[in-house]
Amino acid sequence: MSLATPKHRASLWVLANICWITVVPATALYFDRQLRRGAYPVDADSIGIPILGIATWVVTLLLPINFVWWFLLRRYPGRVSLCPPGKGLATHSQVIGALGLICALACAAAGILAAVENAWEITPVFFAWSYVAFAMRAAHMTAVRQSSAEHGT
Repeated sequence: MSLATPKHRASLWVLANICWITVVPATALYFDRQLRRGAYPVDADSIGIPILGIATWVVTLLLPINFVWWFLLRRYPGRVSLCPPGKGLATHSQVIGALGLICALACAAAGILAAVENAWEITPVFFAWSYVAFAMRAAHMTAVRQSSAEHGT
């Protein structure tokens, strides 16, 4: 059985939002563990500032990133393989597919790096982001291919 996208668009959208928001508690857990190990001074805002900064970015980008997700998932085709062929698509769809692939691979690489660095709190978040990026890429590319086949182009 190959990896595939969820059956319903809402499932992928909810998973994407959960993955996006969980970076804040994962980061807080990571910095807390580092603080307990003595990496930061305990009498300062040494971990509060980066946690608040990350939380601010997550909240600030929540609406724009949901718009991008809506754009990619607006013609959700249902369950499809994570590796759709990119041949025969328009150039803009191939560019979107390439960007999705780059994002997914970058998240997977960040997950591996986090695991190597013993940042176990954030590692699952990066791997989940990688899956979400692959799934959105596959759904978008499949929807574009189906749409162009229906219209005979």
